[in-house]
Amino acid sequence: MKLLRTPALLLSLLASNQAFSTETGTISNLIMSGPHDWNHPNMVQIDFGSDVMNTAGCSKRYAGIRQTEDNSHLVSLAIAAQMSQRDVHIELNPDDVYYPAENRCSIYRLSLAGYSDPGGEPPPPPPANDEDVLAPDNANLKLHYSMENIVDSTLIDETGNFNITLNGATETAGYLGQGLHFDGEDDYGTADLAALGTLDAITVSFWAKMRFPNRGPVALIAQPFDVHNQFNIHFSRQGGKLYWDFGDVARQGRAGIRWNRAWEETWTHFTFTAGTDGLNIYVNGNLEASRGKAQSVDFSQKTLGFMHHTRPGDSAANFRRHKAFMNGDIDQLRIFNRGLTPQEVNTLYSETLN
Repeated sequence: MKLLRTPALLLSLLASNQAFSTETGTISNLIMSGPHDWNHPNMVQIDFGSDVMNTAGCSKRYAGIRQTEDNSHLVSLAIAAQMSQRDVHIELNPDDVYYPAENRCSIYRLSLAGYSDPGGEPPPPPPANDEDVLAPDNANLKLHYSMENIVDSTLIDETGNFNITLNGATETAGYLGQGLHFDGEDDYGTADLAALGTLDAITVSFWAKMRFPNRGPVALIAQPFDVHNQFNIHFSRQGGKLYWDFGDVARQGRAGIRWNRAWEETWTHFTFTAGTDGLNIYVNGNLEASRGKAQSVDFSQKTLGFMHHTRPGDSAANFRRHKAFMNGDIDQLRIFNRGLTPQEVNTLYSETLN
């Protein structure tokens, strides 16, 4: 997981006696768990950005710090070092931490520059904010509804870009603070997203407790129906699936997963991405579907519907049937104008009130 946006830090690996080896590299990334074929999958992975050679004969790009009861403080210190943008001093011992594949080299001891870690609790890291945690994405964050700011019937977009006009939705306890409840009868919201222009990549992320409809199809987020220019997250009673449409549905612009009734009883995190890797659906940080090929969606002159779906030219008689109102609660809805990586999806899934 790419946790933080910081300049690359100088990594000085210092020998204290003949049992240790040294190397010099640059920390370009921290990942909270290594590949499954590592000796210890539960570790922080350090990415030097390129292969580095040390005196123990290891030439590898990646190293890892095991997250165990004995050395979990090393993990905290590595993260604190990146957050505080301070130099890191690390000593190596071949028995403690692993490189992937056949070569072993180990991080035996880690400390912040100017601070000698006694092996106990690490110094607390500086407080993180959104820019620390999701800074690479904040530049691409085009819409964020925390559900905390409602003025009259307007749900405020935290980015200042696209407020939602609400019809009937009510405040409720959310996953983080306050959420919104839609009754499935006539509650919905609308927003004019024409300023997004044409996008060839996107991410939609939110927490929800959604009841699978007794009638369908029912839309969670949708533009007016347009099979060749579709932006739509909806349920279909036929087959019991949740669908993600982006682009030309007739030309591989759709992915879908079977609905799980367990998701109706607890807050569940959903992320939908589209980009050069096609269309992806994540549930609670796990990739559940990946297929198709993303194209582009033109948002100009399109009014986005939240918790409902419209069709062009609906008559008054068809209004209610085609509105397809959703019944459920929602919190922390975000839209980015690029496809997030699996690590970034997990960052969103792992968010807390802090």
